[in-house]
This record gives sequence, structure tokens and C-alpha cells, in this order.
Amino acid sequence: MRYFLFLTMLVFTCASLAFAGTSTGLILYLPFDEGRGVQIEDRSRNALSGELSGKPRWVDGKEGTALRFTSPTDFVLIETDNSLPIDNTITQAAWVKIDRFPGRNAVIFGIGGDFAPNQRPDGNPPNGEQPNPGERPNPGERPNGGQGPGGQQPGGNQPPNGQMPGGQQPGGQMLARFQYGVNAADNLAVWPIGSVFVQPDLFSVSDTETELETNRWYYLAYTYTPEDNNGTVAIYVDGELTYSQQIRFPREFPVPLTKVTIGTWGNRGWTGIVDEVRLWNRALTAEEIKQSMNQSGEQLLTVEPREKLTSSWGRIKAGF
Repeated sequence: MRYFLFLTMLVFTCASLAFAGTSTGLILYLPFDEGRGVQIEDRSRNALSGELSGKPRWVDGKEGTALRFTSPTDFVLIETDNSLPIDNTITQAAWVKIDRFPGRNAVIFGIGGDFAPNQRPDGNPPNGEQPNPGERPNPGERPNGGQGPGGQQPGGNQPPNGQMPGGQQPGGQMLARFQYGVNAADNLAVWPIGSVFVQPDLFSVSDTETELETNRWYYLAYTYTPEDNNGTVAIYVDGELTYSQQIRFPREFPVPLTKVTIGTWGNRGWTGIVDEVRLWNRALTAEEIKQSMNQSGEQLLTVEPREKLTSSWGRIKAGF
């Protein structure tokens, strides 16, 4: 009987360890399973909290419930007192369903922070010139991101006081450090360098090979790994590497990363459903990306392998 119990526990432990590695470095996990209300819970060890703004709707998700965004005024905002523990290496992932292509840059998931209005993102003074807080437009995008006069989205309403993630904030400007979503050409795109004062050669990285479709679920993820004076962006769709590109000058970001938004950044509103949002402060391997795609929330939060092995082996030995 004890031998049978030993084998059962061993099999269970090995099965758990197959998933445990993806919990390492997980610093934000939003399952969106609240199903109602405006408060959002982060189930990672950081236990952050967020709040809905605008009118995102609770709908059925890939797992449990999810949020549907229809306007740039619909978003989730998470603010932290301290900078997120990210040292430029990152993995962002989420399950998404596209309702319609907006025909412009649309951000699913953005990370950034605030800076003073007269401070350049590189920390240097503006040399007597007031910096232009606008982002350099990508080819095919209108200079103000496809917005109407005054930065207002056609057919949309500005939130109270005209504030929005990525727009003017009291005391300064909210800057994006890492973003991903779709671009004006309806391709999956990553903006890993920041949203203002960007050098001309630091364009977005776009997966032009993958044709995304509306009304179907995708597990969209990317990793960013800096190395010396370069950095590599690797884009994954449904657990498969679809595009990789090296970019120049992965500079340090000058402000603390204290803001996370889901559904928009700087009026670049996502139009669709988002579920199971995940953020790691390391670059997952291709195998780990695939594993994370197939993991439930419970499996994603499995303790790290060393802890799991120690505790499980201790229980096995205690039975003999």
C-alpha cells in the first residue's frame, strides 16, 4: 500500500513540476474572474489592485469571465507606489478576441510611468525647448494617432477632466515603456522602447506574416531581451514563435514603472475581449510560452519547482 502511495505521489509531483517553472518571475496576473464590479485583483505575489474606467463589460472569457473593451475610454488602470520589478527583460501575454480591427494602433496591454512636463525621458533638460509629448507616428497612422481634432476619438467621449492613460496627467506626462497590441495595418505589434522622443530607427516591431482574424481567441505573447546595445523582440501567437527581430538602443527608462493599463494607452483603444493577462520580469522560453498557454490559473500559480519538490518529497518520505 505504501509503495502504491509512493508511486502516486511521485507521479503527481512530476506532473505539477511540468507547469511549476512558469510561476517564476510572474509579477502580475489578472484572471478577470471577478465577473462584476469595478475592482480588479492581481493574483500574483505582488497582490496589486486595479479599477475599471469607462464602460468595459463583463463577458464570458477563455477561462471564467473576461472584459470587453469598445472605446478608448474603456480601460483597466493599475497604479503602484513602487516601480514594478522589471529590469528591461520582460514577457507580456494575454488571451484576446478581436471584435473589429480599429485601423490604427490599438494597445492591449501597456506599462509605463509619469515624468515632469519639462523633463526629457532620458533625464536631460530640454535644451530650452518645450518637449513635444506626442509619439512619432508609424507609417499609415495620422500624427495624433487617428484621433479627431483636439485628440478626441471620433464618435467617442473624453473621460472626466480629459485625462486618460498616456495623455496629460497632473504634473506631467504618462509614458509607455512596454506596449503590445495591433497596428494600423492590423498586424500584431510591439512597442518595447517607449512612446516619446524615440529615435527614428526605433520603430515598432510588427508581425507581418500572421493574419489575425476577428471573433476567435488568440494567446498573444512576446518577450523582450536586451543585450549590450541591442535588444530582441520575439512574438508568439498561440504558443508558436511567429516573428523575431533585433532592435537598436534598448535604453534605460528614466521613470519608475508604476502604471499598467489594459485596453488602451494614449487613446489607442483596443476593440475586443481580453482575458488572463500575465506579466513576467524575465523572457520565457518558447516551451514556457506554450506551457503558459495551456495552463489554468491554478496551474500558473503553482509554487516554484524547488519549493514544490522539497515540500512534496517531504510528504512522500513522511509516509514511510
